[in-house]
Amino acid sequence: MKTKKIWPIILIVIIIATAVGVIIFNSTDTARFRKQLNLGQRYLSEMNYEEAVVAFNQAIEIDPRSVDAYLGLADAYIGLGDEEAALVALKKGYEATGDERLKARIDEMEAEMAERGVGTFETAEESDEITRRLEEIYETIFYGSGAINSGVSGREHFLTYDQIEKMYRPLAEELEIYLEQEDLGESAWMAWEELACIYLHLGEMDKCLEARRKGYEATGWGELVPDIHESGGMVYDEYGRIIKNSQGNDCTYDGTNRRIAMDGVTDSGHSSHMELEYDDSGRIAKVISSILGENGESVFEDSYEYQDSGSVIVLHKSTFSDGSVQESTETVTYNEYGIVDGTVPSDIQPVT
Repeated sequence: MKTKKIWPIILIVIIIATAVGVIIFNSTDTARFRKQLNLGQRYLSEMNYEEAVVAFNQAIEIDPRSVDAYLGLADAYIGLGDEEAALVALKKGYEATGDERLKARIDEMEAEMAERGVGTFETAEESDEITRRLEEIYETIFYGSGAINSGVSGREHFLTYDQIEKMYRPLAEELEIYLEQEDLGESAWMAWEELACIYLHLGEMDKCLEARRKGYEATGWGELVPDIHESGGMVYDEYGRIIKNSQGNDCTYDGTNRRIAMDGVTDSGHSSHMELEYDDSGRIAKVISSILGENGESVFEDSYEYQDSGSVIVLHKSTFSDGSVQESTETVTYNEYGIVDGTVPSDIQPVT
């Protein structure tokens, strides 16, 4: 009988303990939330926007329905100059709370941005898609033998002026649209650098310089400095062209992006010189280089014979200081952007 009387008492004790625990937990949670919210508001007043972002995000983790935390987070992102992130925060808050204050702020921001001609991403997925597209363009114009600013062999100019116009103009127009209508966030530097290099490839030097200036002002990206500057052991001019490579060789250009000469010293300390010639359509036609060694001068000549829109035979001829000559041929294939896909070299055939 005593056991039966004890069980109700134990049950009551458990219920009371649980309730007290919940109250203590909720009280602690509330204190943590208030602390993070107050921290965020203090950082905002001090214009310490990065710390404000951290504090408001932590407040939202504790209470995902706090309208004040979402509003504060948006203000912090605006302080950092990231309007797109501010809009994302406001929309996330509105989805979580349905509060009309957040909706009014969203409408206000979108109207103001539209008036300035600044587009917005409808979704995070769309933002990611734009970033992926910018990375794809970057791969297209910067990587691979034959890409813009690649090497000094002359293979950066397999395309005719008409082909360059056809392939690169649409990319320039696409980038212009992104930069005029979208807040690209951290990807902005990539879009500006791509645009400047494409205009360089198109031979539109004024537009190239303008893109570099605007891009540098907007992002502070060092590679866009519109002046002579050094990066990665190389020296670039205001257009982003290499004027001194990592070996210390000086590069000379015509009025556009066509490299026409390079002078320097080899690793062994011998003087070297290279001249590049182009045909009337803008394609590389011949590269002649020479090295003045202890025993005399060696001359190396490459001539280009174009077979079709995506193939060229390169005739290599080497005349050494001892009078011996070697010749070989190489078939180079390239894609519509002038980027080398692969090469099919032949065996070197000594000339008697």
